[in-house]
Amino acid sequence: MRASPPASVGLLLAVAACSSSAPNAAGSPTTTDAGDAARYDGAACGHGDVMCADGCQPESVAACGASCKVCPQPATSHGSADCLSGQCTFECEGGYAMCATQSCCGAETMGDVVAIAVGGTTTCAAISSGLVGCWGSDAYGNLGDGMTSGFSVVPVQANGLRNVAQLSLGERHGCALSTGGTVRCWGDDAQGQLGDGQRTPSGTATVVNGITGGVTAIAAGSMHTCAILSGGAVSCWGADMSGQLGNGQTTGSSVVPVPVMGLTSGATAIAAGAAFTCAVVSGGAVKCWGDGLHGQLGGPASSATPLALTMPASVMAIAAGANHVCAVMTGGSAVCWGANDQGQLGSTQSTMSAVPVAVPGLTGVIAVAAGGNETCALDRAGAVHCWGEDPVGDVNMGPGQPGIVPSLSSGVAHVTAVTGHACALTTGGAPKCWGTNESGDLGDGTIVPSWVPIDVPGI
Repeated sequence: MRASPPASVGLLLAVAACSSSAPNAAGSPTTTDAGDAARYDGAACGHGDVMCADGCQPESVAACGASCKVCPQPATSHGSADCLSGQCTFECEGGYAMCATQSCCGAETMGDVVAIAVGGTTTCAAISSGLVGCWGSDAYGNLGDGMTSGFSVVPVQANGLRNVAQLSLGERHGCALSTGGTVRCWGDDAQGQLGDGQRTPSGTATVVNGITGGVTAIAAGSMHTCAILSGGAVSCWGADMSGQLGNGQTTGSSVVPVPVMGLTSGATAIAAGAAFTCAVVSGGAVKCWGDGLHGQLGGPASSATPLALTMPASVMAIAAGANHVCAVMTGGSAVCWGANDQGQLGSTQSTMSAVPVAVPGLTGVIAVAAGGNETCALDRAGAVHCWGEDPVGDVNMGPGQPGIVPSLSSGVAHVTAVTGHACALTTGGAPKCWGTNESGDLGDGTIVPSWVPIDVPGI
């Protein structure tokens, strides 16, 4: 499942005229007029030179056309600026297409990916055959490829995973749920977050002890993991210093799953944050436990057992960031609560809220993703809206308020986000990622950041 970086086959696209001339109706740049030609290709300067304030100099991106315009450099990776015949142009690499001024986005819309998840500086995706590929940091075995060091800028196959239906990644570990209801985890295990009875990092997925079947959903927090069992009960394992396992304790950790007190049935969805957990229960109610110092539990305090929150309507989906939570109401609106120092609640305020507040301007929401201090939502039209801390997909928005990711205005089936990067999955099964890419977590064969979504070759 390894792949090579995409070949740099140029797709030349003109984006702005360097002179006062405008593009013609077909979108191609017009030629410069006779006066301009005399200035940059006449007797005053040699052929290919332009007359600038400092005298004649070669025409280039630093001095383009009669006005000696400086051509703007790429706003994102996978493209480069050039100057041709007095015209600033922008070139996208092969496999990428112009999606905004000075921006190149992945052009693929079809693929065979069925699930995708991000965590820390790692990304994993499951394909239709049930196999899993991961890319990015492998420092603790995060990629599941048998190694516990380095990183990969392209997808590599994760060992020991078959028939995977769902993925969830924590800060330095990952877990997969098979179609048969079995959970396997890999990566860092210092707090027992793999649930295998050990505290040893594993570069290969291992079965979680005590819940070999019947699991319907999983959620990985920073250093803990939770699962919903077939009867609606919830069990958690890993770090428990803030009560995030919900077993009434606030010290130490558990290397095997422990039941969450008071949640023996009825749970339908689950989300895990940095050190807290929330679940949607029967009737669309929400219960949260663990760290609550930022208002994540609906109040100013933490709790080692689940607390019921007062919601404005019945909840159908939920997501947790580092210290905030967002939920989708049955009517298609979205609400958020908790920390708000980076505008992750979607409001113009910067203060935390222990009470769910409506995210302005969103309707028809069907899913939400929260990671770190950023949030994204998916609407019925397949458009991705993001807000909070960058990178949120080259969104032009007001302070903290949602904006549509320009190249993801339709055709998206799923979105996932974490501090530093995010990924979306098209309805055709093609993954697209964007962000800092410091460990190759965009999977494009480079460690060059991209603030717009780009394709992930090789998976």
